[in-house]
Parts: sequence; C-alpha cells; structure tokens
Amino acid sequence: MKPAKGEHTSGKVATKAIKTRDHEAVIKQYLTEMKAIQEKATANFSPEILAEIDAVENKNAADKKAIKDANDAYWSTPEGLAILAARKAKENSNKSDGDGYVTIKNVGKQTLDVITEAGTSSHISPGSTSKWPCHTNIYYCYMDSHNTYNVKVNLIANGKENCGKTVSVSGTK
Repeated sequence: MKPAKGEHTSGKVATKAIKTRDHEAVIKQYLTEMKAIQEKATANFSPEILAEIDAVENKNAADKKAIKDANDAYWSTPEGLAILAARKAKENSNKSDGDGYVTIKNVGKQTLDVITEAGTSSHISPGSTSKWPCHTNIYYCYMDSHNTYNVKVNLIANGKENCGKTVSVSGTK
C-alpha cells in the first residue's frame, strides 16, 4: 500500500488508512498508470512479436471453441440428455418442497433465537418469519424468568420433515 500523504503506514495507522481510503479511486488510478506503462512497453514490439501474440490469442480462441463444441456434443448425446433430465427432475422436486426451505414463524410475545447444529443463528421478532435450509436440524432458545437462555430440544428434528412448510413457534417454555 502506498503511504497516504507521505505517512508511514503500519499497525493502527495502516488500518485507519485502509478504512478511510477510496478504494475504487485507488484501483482506477493504478489501472490508468499500468495502462500507460503497458502501452509504452508494447509500442515498440516488432512485427514478429505482434504475430506471436496474435497466434497465441487465436489458439486460445480456437481452444475455447473446441471445448464448447465438445461440451455441446456431449450434452446432446443420450447420456448427456439423461443427466440433464435427472438434474431437471431434482430441481423440480426441490421446488415442490418449498424451494428447499423451512419457514419459522414466531407466534410468541418475545424474540426467538433460532440456532442450527452448524452454529448459524438468527433472532426472529414476534410475528416475524425466517427461512432456513431444509438440510439442517433447527433448534431454538428462549429466555426464562431468570433471564437465562435455555435450549429447547429440537424445534424441527430434521428440516426435511417440514421442508416447504411454515412452523409456528412460541418463544416460551
């Protein structure tokens, strides 16, 4: 990182400089400077070097076309069509189960803390909802009368069981 206003940038000063800099402007300035350097460096290329660059670019384009043609040919074979059909069927089955989400609605009078076994969490205000992927077990916490969090046993034993559904939950014991 170039020093801002001639200051040494390390530690806290660097962190502050990083947070306050206009990163987009820095990148645009860098690209402008590099373009000038590149144009200067390539201005005196010999015809042989320019021909070599064109050959490499043409080979890259030909390789990309060959790969695309090979892929297109494969996906039009019976094997490729079968794979595409299986993918489409799986996609449609996921859509039929609510696009792969369980919706949790807080019907209680206090904020609900929803937690997955992976540790992902969210707060759901009274009357609000939150969507969770079907592939996870979902739990919730409530605060007892002593303002201590207590974990309620599996809100949804397996998200797949309620995939595409809305589960109403009260944040009380």
